Amino acid sequence: MIIDAHTHIRKGRGQYSVKALVASMKKNGIDKAVVIADSHEDDCTNEQVFRAIAPYKGTLYAVATLSPFYPLPSLRRFERWLRERKIYGLKFFPGYEHFYPGSQSFMKIFRPYLKLLQKYKRPAMFHSGDLLKNDPDAVKAKLKYARPIYIDDVAAEMPKLKIVLCHMGWPFVTEAAAVCYKNDNVVTDLSGFVYGKFTPKDHEDFQHYLGEFRRVMPDPKRLLFGTDWPVATDHESYLYSIRGLIPADEHELVFHQNAERVFGLE
Repeated sequence: MIIDAHTHIRKGRGQYSVKALVASMKKNGIDKAVVIADSHEDDCTNEQVFRAIAPYKGTLYAVATLSPFYPLPSLRRFERWLRERKIYGLKFFPGYEHFYPGSQSFMKIFRPYLKLLQKYKRPAMFHSGDLLKNDPDAVKAKLKYARPIYIDDVAAEMPKLKIVLCHMGWPFVTEAAAVCYKNDNVVTDLSGFVYGKFTPKDHEDFQHYLGEFRRVMPDPKRLLFGTDWPVATDHESYLYSIRGLIPADEHELVFHQNAERVFGLE
């Protein structure tokens, strides 16, 4: 069993469509994937993701995204999404939208939504670390809001809330590891390390950064396999690299058991 715990799609029928994702999964033996809505960067809203993945129930699982700068669904509607298993988590993009996770203003708006995630045992995901380069929609993104350390504020205030610190916080991997080490409710995913496909140099670099992370936080229960497809376009090279860098006796945890536990997948 392999679960890709971090993917996106774009609307339409092109190379970044839901059909393209499923085809890549089938080709590479990936059984399930978490599909994250992102109405600002990937042009696919919550509702569009719900509709796109509906034919793939049991294979694709939606994670919604909410923003402090755009209209929010009512709490009743958001709870219905959770209760009906329309969504399996909620993601935030602080670096792209310029807010600090855990700030008073953020928590004032989102604490009720986070409490509902906690009630239904679904995670809050936070983009952390590197921001898209050479993308006209990401020119104004700011790294200072994407530092892993600010996720510590949320984790400390809500210790029963499951949190996914995305992308291992690269390049701030030691900081991300410290947040995971301190907070039992925080895990990280291994997604988005490359644009396109892994090269031998990427493999070498990732080995170094993964080693730095695990020097601080060695527990394999804190790692989720993910790719950030279609930013990382090649499932085959991603799987090859991660398989080679994770000890064989940890594969079941990293490649599917951790994701099943964190997202509550059937």
